[in-house]
Amino acid sequence: MKRRGIIITNICIAFVLVGLTVAVFTADLSGVFLTVSAPVSHGNRNRNNVSLMISVCEDSDYLVPLKHILMERDIDATWFLSGSWVARNMEATRIISQAFEVGNHAYTHRDMRNMSENAKRLELQNTRQLIHSVTGMWTQLFHPPYGQFNRTTLRIAENLDYITILYSHDASHGNQNAVFTRATQNVGNGDLILLKPSEAVVAALPSIIDNWLIQGFNIVAVSDNIS
Repeated sequence: MKRRGIIITNICIAFVLVGLTVAVFTADLSGVFLTVSAPVSHGNRNRNNVSLMISVCEDSDYLVPLKHILMERDIDATWFLSGSWVARNMEATRIISQAFEVGNHAYTHRDMRNMSENAKRLELQNTRQLIHSVTGMWTQLFHPPYGQFNRTTLRIAENLDYITILYSHDASHGNQNAVFTRATQNVGNGDLILLKPSEAVVAALPSIIDNWLIQGFNIVAVSDNIS
């Protein structure tokens, strides 16, 4: 009888441990996405659209040539601007906003994962308010610096009515050939391609656009792609 009691006790303990494991696993999942909206890394896969995401956080001599290529070709793009860059380049911000969709790229372009909740909120709020004061527009899309985020980042962005945007392909680095390859290889419906103003990107962009158009893609703003 004593042995039977020990067996029953062990079985009960096993059930308790299984229950705790399930509870912890469920809590971990809810801590990732279940209580907040997941970030968006592509648009509608049933429509032949692609989008250019242009991340701007540093002053660059190649920003104006990049903008001119897009405007001359009548190509949509979404420019994600950091608040600190906007503060230094208000006239350029106004010009960009008149031709393109503009998104929030936080203020200081630091990895936000280890910031306090209040600091994260200020990164977004201060950038939103500054862009609005310069352009008259309220931003609705948020691209986290370096594409890095955690649950708190997502929750704060969502509470501020932002959609958090990631990318499908990062073509922002490398030489001209590398940029072209990353922007065109295995690209499919709904993809979001990240670029930054640089000599290599400016050199590769016309060929990237031609490649997408030959493949039958429509090049649209991010908000049009994900809607």
